[in-house]
Amino acid sequence: VTTFPHWIAAGVSWRWHPAWRWMVQVEWMDWSGAFDALPVRLSNGDNPDINGFLANTSADDSIPLRWRDQTVVRTGLAVRPAPGWELRAGAAFGPNRFRPRR
Repeated sequence: VTTFPHWIAAGVSWRWHPAWRWMVQVEWMDWSGAFDALPVRLSNGDNPDINGFLANTSADDSIPLRWRDQTVVRTGLAVRPAPGWELRAGAAFGPNRFRPRR
């Protein structure tokens, strides 16, 4: 069973002009508390080279992940140039939180 991380997000939106809006959102994800390993279970392999290497037709392994918690900041700008139209642009920054092997 894969456990997904807890997630908290908060954001604000500011309309400083009837046609313009600016948004910002901050999210925190509890990756370290979700799961530490990804199980890999393969069965009924039909590749003779791989089966010969494994000396079996199945494999049962686990890939360590060692995630760290992550904070992501998003920001965006929206403009309404005409009724019924809205153009949006934005960016997000969230560093990779994989903990490399030491």
